[in-house]
Amino acid sequence: MHLLTRQRITNAMIITTLLGMSLGAVGCDVAGIVGYVIAGPSKENVLAQYRGLENAHFAVLVSSDENVLFQSPEAPSAICTAVTRHLASNVPGAIAISPRKMVKFQEENPYWITTPYDRLLEKINVEKLVIIDVVQYQIHEKGNANVWRGTAIANVSVAQRSDSNTLSFSKIVKATYPVGSSIGSVNADEQLFRFALLQNLTSIIGHLFYDYQIIHE
Repeated sequence: MHLLTRQRITNAMIITTLLGMSLGAVGCDVAGIVGYVIAGPSKENVLAQYRGLENAHFAVLVSSDENVLFQSPEAPSAICTAVTRHLASNVPGAIAISPRKMVKFQEENPYWITTPYDRLLEKINVEKLVIIDVVQYQIHEKGNANVWRGTAIANVSVAQRSDSNTLSFSKIVKATYPVGSSIGSVNADEQLFRFALLQNLTSIIGHLFYDYQIIHE
């Protein structure tokens, strides 16, 4: 047997032995790493919590209190636009009324929030209404205007004609930026920071209405 061939066989045996020892010593950790290398990151399918927007004609209305408007006056119209476009793009068969029309409707009907759902649905002429009540929307850490830390909390509801004045779905959602961090930032571009928070809130709201995947790295 040639020396080079013998050396290759010996090297292969050493690698195999070391791998076996590693698996025996740390078990699932090494196996998990090997599995990750072979199959890639794992994927988790998350089902929609409300499917009623599929193949439906819908509109989005956004309400907020004076505190939200004081801190982020652009938030209601920005949320209406972003969520409407996101849902129309991702929910199968969903057809949306232009967010610009809905913002104008709210400006022309400042007391729309007191109108019964069935009358709103009839007046706007849609099958479903996605109503987003924003209760908190801030881009700074509470009590500290020098630290950037975004938080948005909203109650997302759906009204439909078949349910008269009873909501068919309601869910409180919370978005943050940076995501999953309890520490804010002292340096940030305000426009980009607001955009990032809006995108996170839009995604969280959108995921209520269609199936999606989470990729675990």
